[in-house]
Amino acid sequence: MYSAEQLNTVPNSQPGIHVSQWLSNRRNRNLLLAMIACLCVFVFVSLGGEHSSHSIEIKDEELGLQQRFQRQAQDRAKDSRQDRRQGNFPGRPKGPGPQDAEGVDRSPSSENVDLQEEDLGREGVVVDHGWRTECADGVTFNPEALLITWVNGQDPEFLEQCSAHRSRKCTKSHRFADHQELKYALRSIEKNMQWYDGPIYVYTNGQATPDWLNTDHDRLHILRHQDVFRNHSNLPTFSSRPIEGSFRYMPFDDQFIYFNDDFLVGAPTQPCDFAMPHFNKNSYSKKQTSAALRKKGNKLWLTSVYNTLELLDRVYPGVRQSIDLKFNHHSPYLISKKRMQRIEKHFPDEVAATESHRFRQSDDIAWTILHNTLWSMEKVEQGEEPWGWDEECCSFFQIGPKKYLGQKEFKKGSLHKKFLCFNDEGAADSRVAQKFQDLLVSLFPEPSSFEFVGV
Repeated sequence: MYSAEQLNTVPNSQPGIHVSQWLSNRRNRNLLLAMIACLCVFVFVSLGGEHSSHSIEIKDEELGLQQRFQRQAQDRAKDSRQDRRQGNFPGRPKGPGPQDAEGVDRSPSSENVDLQEEDLGREGVVVDHGWRTECADGVTFNPEALLITWVNGQDPEFLEQCSAHRSRKCTKSHRFADHQELKYALRSIEKNMQWYDGPIYVYTNGQATPDWLNTDHDRLHILRHQDVFRNHSNLPTFSSRPIEGSFRYMPFDDQFIYFNDDFLVGAPTQPCDFAMPHFNKNSYSKKQTSAALRKKGNKLWLTSVYNTLELLDRVYPGVRQSIDLKFNHHSPYLISKKRMQRIEKHFPDEVAATESHRFRQSDDIAWTILHNTLWSMEKVEQGEEPWGWDEECCSFFQIGPKKYLGQKEFKKGSLHKKFLCFNDEGAADSRVAQKFQDLLVSLFPEPSSFEFVGV
């Protein structure tokens, strides 16, 4: 240790002593090193706050999609909570909540969103995303986002990419035709889902978005397949099966609402309209097999459906014989990411095979069918009845030269059901395509906030 006198000694302070002479003394050299060390500690402590802040910024940049989107969802939930308690929704003036024909307020109850703000985002605490609702059959409706799958199959680059991965040339077929359905899907959502003011993700293969789409809208996000797929060697894919399978990687906690771009919301809805799978009255055959269909050369989609039901039999032996399983409606679904992850645990090899397919295959997993049917079986396991069928919720229309819009269903007011699906079976025909466009405009003439007017 040095004395106070020694520590106060300054080099070259004594007359006639050169610095080199002063440094030649070992004790002086040690003193100088001690002073330098003290100076370094002082500088490090002084800059520590700035360094820590910089580290936080770097860490923030390295957060994955899931953490960033969760943070955004939590912020939106906080911002919207007060408006919801007052019954205020985007798209209409401030004031009382939506009323039904009898004048009863149907706004989501503030009791459903009364989660302590300081609990938001804590591990193990359910985050209320702003429209949490307890629905019938014990279902908690609490989606984090709304996701729309979209592709523009008339894009020359898309067609070229598609042709490069198959033996025959991809053309502007009805499978990928674009009739601006996305525009009208967004219009229908804004008009008939006024209770939902959360984020909307357009899930695409990365191609250029339409000129009319306002990608700077604060609620709209473009999500590319390469942002979500874990194995990029499986991209590009031109099949809906692998795309739906990638939902288990989505950057959400669990629930989200899933739309195809040809799904429209035809009438005002409430959250619980989305809180269950929609089955129609048609039942799957109890005797049909995927092997028989494959041998007959049946459509790939139908063969994959029965391939999927056979997987279900492996989890619930004999289920197809004991329960009348129904076809899904073509309508929006409430997807549980956790349920899809459970499917992967049951069928890892089949999931991996499906995800590797660039085009439809007969041994694909039909993800939404398996997801919704398993959801129904979960109810059976709890001693409840499986989900029933509902013909009043949804309308399905085939659009094509032989089945066009004069069919009787259009005359029954079915265009005003809650969920509409327009399945393209050949609307690439210019005459049919124009009539289809005219119909969409007549249903939803008002531009949404997600589009540039006049484009």
